[in-house]
Formats: sequence, structure tokens, C-alpha cells
Amino acid sequence: MIKALMIIITSIGSTPQAQALLVSPMECAAAAEDMAAAVAAGKAEGVVLCLYEEDMAYE
Repeated sequence: MIKALMIIITSIGSTPQAQALLVSPMECAAAAEDMAAAVAAGKAEGVVLCLYEEDMAYE
């Protein structure tokens, strides 16, 4: 099964925050699209990074 490492980086005021989750590649792509729409609308500041490949080992 392919898993994606999703890293979400946001900024609230001057304080950056980050979280990392293992999700499906499709879930990560959907989160990235949602973040892009929120940034474009001026409702959020942040980025979603999706890292994945078949049989990637996460430690």
C-alpha cells in the first residue's frame, strides 16, 4: 500500500506551526488543494507538502 507523508506548515501571526501525518496520496492531494484555495481566498497562510513513493520506509 502506498502511503504519503503529509507535512502541513501554517502561520498564525508570526508563529509558524507544523504537523506531519501518514495518509493516502489522494487525501494529501485533497488537503493541498484545500490549502491552495484557502490561501488564494486570503483565509489562510500555509503550505501542504506531499511526499510519497511506492514502498517508502518511514522511520
